[in-house]
Amino acid sequence: AAAVHDLRFCGGAGPAPGGSALVVLNTPHDKSALVALLGGASTVVFADGAANRVHDLLRGDEGEGSADLRRRLKPVAIKGDLDSIRPDVAAFYEGCGVPILRDGDLDVNDMDKCLGLAYDLVMHPDEALRSVGTPPPTMGRAPEAGPAPIAMRVMGTLGGRFDQVMGAFHCLYSWSSAFSGGVSIVDSGNVAAVLLPGENVVRVDERLATKVCGLLPIGQPCRSLRTTGLKWNLDGPGLAFGTFVSSSNELVNVAAGATVHASDPIIWTNELKPSRWPSWEDSLAAPHERATPPPPPPREPAKHATETK
Repeated sequence: AAAVHDLRFCGGAGPAPGGSALVVLNTPHDKSALVALLGGASTVVFADGAANRVHDLLRGDEGEGSADLRRRLKPVAIKGDLDSIRPDVAAFYEGCGVPILRDGDLDVNDMDKCLGLAYDLVMHPDEALRSVGTPPPTMGRAPEAGPAPIAMRVMGTLGGRFDQVMGAFHCLYSWSSAFSGGVSIVDSGNVAAVLLPGENVVRVDERLATKVCGLLPIGQPCRSLRTTGLKWNLDGPGLAFGTFVSSSNELVNVAAGATVHASDPIIWTNELKPSRWPSWEDSLAAPHERATPPPPPPREPAKHATETK
């Protein structure tokens, strides 16, 4: 079956039963995009420095209004090495009952740590806040417990320091098979997702997306690629840096999206229009509550070795 990548952020139903989870990273954010994504996610995790940014961005006209808005859009947890979060921000979220988890492993960045926690919150909710956390898996392999039944979205990192951008794509590749709805990175003006080998169906946000898109072989060449739905479709020849890449391509019909059959992992990118996000006030007024996280999959009974004769 084709893998469906649902990149609709404003009212589009995700492909996974639990909707979407969101990790917010420590980069500048557009308030309208942030509130729309926070309000639509069933599970939210902040990297420690991101807590400062969200806390400061969610300001109302009055102090009381600010606190109410921050409480309404609080995360399930905050995680990182805790070298960035301010004491006043930590005190506020702790007062709201949000656990703040320190992970001092310097070999794993905060995006990996938060993705591992988001995975555990879906798959092992009773243990997630007490455990060390699921480590980054190998590209193309789901963690031992299988893929989490949710679409994973990461807000941030597409602008700023280039080494951090590449580090984020490294994480994107590592976690590409850990969530049944796929993993994407989004900010107000761009979205990027890993398409794995095989048939992929890409659905983009009719409200936010422009026709501009691209297919980029980050990390390794893609030996063969076939597409439908693009102005300049690809039919067999592969992509590789220094040879050929498909940047500045276009969707023929934004509502129809595209299909991509790839021999190797490939990055899909799509331009979003920052001015098309609903205002943060409209997002808050939307007649829906934050989605309920999906129930964890049933655990298989323990298997005991038996002697055979």
